[in-house]
Amino acid sequence: MAISILTPRNIKLDDGRLLFSAISHVGDRLIFVGCHYFDNPIAYERLQFRLIPSTEKASDLRYHARVDYEPCVIITAHVGAGPIEVEFYYEGQTWNVPLKREHVPRSRLSLMTLFKDDYRLLPEFIGYYTNLGVDNFYLYFNGPLKRIDWDFLRACAKTRDIGVQLVEWDIPYWWNLGTSPNKGIYESWGYQHHAQPMAMNHHLHFVRGSSDYTLFVDLDEYVFTPKATLDRCLEAKPGFVVFQSWWTSFSEPVPYESFSISEDRELLVAETGEGRARVKSLVKPEVVDLMGIHMPYRHGETDNRFIDGFFHFFRFKEHDRQSVTTKGLKRCLKSDFVRQRFSRGPDVEADGAGPGIT
Repeated sequence: MAISILTPRNIKLDDGRLLFSAISHVGDRLIFVGCHYFDNPIAYERLQFRLIPSTEKASDLRYHARVDYEPCVIITAHVGAGPIEVEFYYEGQTWNVPLKREHVPRSRLSLMTLFKDDYRLLPEFIGYYTNLGVDNFYLYFNGPLKRIDWDFLRACAKTRDIGVQLVEWDIPYWWNLGTSPNKGIYESWGYQHHAQPMAMNHHLHFVRGSSDYTLFVDLDEYVFTPKATLDRCLEAKPGFVVFQSWWTSFSEPVPYESFSISEDRELLVAETGEGRARVKSLVKPEVVDLMGIHMPYRHGETDNRFIDGFFHFFRFKEHDRQSVTTKGLKRCLKSDFVRQRFSRGPDVEADGAGPGIT
């Protein structure tokens, strides 16, 4: 299995805020990824940049921002394909960032995930999603790549013709707020989303024009929608597909390295799904401008589908999320559960699904 490495350039301000968590030159596009900090917002409207050499010009400049629950800022522009350097100017400071043009392979279905301590789940995760049709994996590691010996990953799935890109996303997962933002849940927690929205939106724009569809899931989340059903759904070319979550566990917590969902075995599954309250999404990058952690936040007028679903495993020996066990769990064979959920057809509206997708 070929593994390529990507370490995006970033710009950190003196107080630790990131002007940009990633600056990428992909094909003929520039991608700048930033964050809206509730306690001390960056005034991106005052940002200036120019290309070096001066003969290179940026066109079709676009700015997308989310300034609420899952904050993120994306700036994109079209440029030439030649080597360039970008000079940024903000509040009296200047940064010169030389860029390497990135090549992104064609994919029918790619996948992005952000992870850290659960990295030992990767062999099972990659094998499972390869069977579902994923042909390129973008693995965003929330720390320095040198912290891990990645030989175990190179040794798995040697016989499969897939692409794997390890992305070093070494930025704080949460941003600790210095002052109260009067933003509901952030008021009580004292921190805001930081690494994940930026990573997901970097990927969204990174594979735009290269992936027909891309899937956003965590390492403990496994889509059980049958591949034939999913293929038929994608033939209709929806803008995005939303999968309902079902909390799932084995009877006893298992170690990351011995976890396997590939075989048909008994599971403990929540008696009710999460409806549209907690979902994950498969999207067509061309029609989505901003992703939230669970579903598209800003997108064009497009058809979408709501499907059962995916298993969200919550019990591992390394990380046992006991709070989830307050949900009613029932024993069932995995194949029986999947058969039951799809007995009414490929699109299954969850009980109490709530309002439509926005």
